[in-house]
Amino acid sequence: MTSAVANAIAEQTQTATPDGPMRLSRLEVQLHHTHLPKLEMAGVLTYDADAQLVTEFDADELELLSQASDTLEAEFGGATAAE
Repeated sequence: MTSAVANAIAEQTQTATPDGPMRLSRLEVQLHHTHLPKLEMAGVLTYDADAQLVTEFDADELELLSQASDTLEAEFGGATAAE
């Protein structure tokens, strides 16, 4: 499943470059270890890490998270906590 999500993201972001396979592999790792667990903690989806499978998805929660992210981006202009 993680590879299917990574492929979909790669197609949307047009990562068809010479280093595409390596970039895709890194994306799969990032999805599995970072992004999907964070989205699960935020209540957006349910992720079975052992099976690498998203079993539930809440579009309304994703929209709320996206709006919050947009608001923070507008307020802080992309500044991170480390800055």
